[in-house]
Amino acid sequence: MAGHKTENVRRAMQLLIRSLPAEGTFFNIVEFGSRHETLFKSGSVEYNQENLDIALARIANMNAELGGTNILSPLKDIFSIPPHRKGVPRQLFILTDGQVENRQECISYVRMHATSTRVFTFGIGADVDANLVKGLAKAGEGHAELLQPHMTENIDIMVMNQLERSLQPALVGLQVVFSDALRPLVRSFSPFRMP
Repeated sequence: MAGHKTENVRRAMQLLIRSLPAEGTFFNIVEFGSRHETLFKSGSVEYNQENLDIALARIANMNAELGGTNILSPLKDIFSIPPHRKGVPRQLFILTDGQVENRQECISYVRMHATSTRVFTFGIGADVDANLVKGLAKAGEGHAELLQPHMTENIDIMVMNQLERSLQPALVGLQVVFSDALRPLVRSFSPFRMP
């Protein structure tokens, strides 16, 4: 990640972390490149001042020292741990400036876990794989934001929009059943795939 992109990622992460709801929130930070590192090794921690200060200190010292872009490995680690509350989907925010060789595999992996995790993505910079960023968000029933270099003044708005979207209630275990009388009348519906 080049200097300006790194600063945009720091700014986005700081705003996101500071804006999380204080009550009932658990969080963690996973940095990724060719390898990945988790801030809180034992898993997500309660959102409180002590953990917030630890996270903000780590974000302030972040640099692009982890090499290329490998999203699949950290996704596998994240999804191996169940969400904290049964029936309440985890909200996963992915910030990336890179491209991957296994885009479809990453998207498919997120789709497999869409019933337990909603994914909201940020693509940073002109070189980001926009199809990856959009595909991960769509597969994870979330939303994507792309930040181009000339749009840096919009980063706060993008972060707050994503946070607002993530805080909207999610439908879990929804079933739609049509009676035999209505079945011939129903040709299609949207969204095509229910979460």
